[in-house]
Amino acid sequence: SGATHSAKAWDDDLNTHFSYRTSAGFRSSGGWTRAEFSCPAIVSRIRYHPYAGYPDRANGGQFKCVRSSGAEETLHTIGTASSGWTTVAISSSTPCQYLKYEGAAGTYS
Repeated sequence: SGATHSAKAWDDDLNTHFSYRTSAGFRSSGGWTRAEFSCPAIVSRIRYHPYAGYPDRANGGQFKCVRSSGAEETLHTIGTASSGWTTVAISSSTPCQYLKYEGAAGTYS
């Protein structure tokens, strides 16, 4: 919905963000969003920016490689998030069809 729709996680606009919402309203747990690659790609780094003013909502979040078969591999788990941009190197050689972000329980993402 508006500035919190799942696609906002991938738009590079720091004024928008992803919050997990169902038809029953915002939910604190169970949210995820993903970006699709036009063809399988190997992810060598991930750059992310937590929701401005709420970096703790990223704590425990995971970036996952989703293969075309649907199998998932965790590429990075966020420990204690800091404000601002963070770049992490990824050592996996698995081709990903999607890059998925799965929010940790209780984080509204």
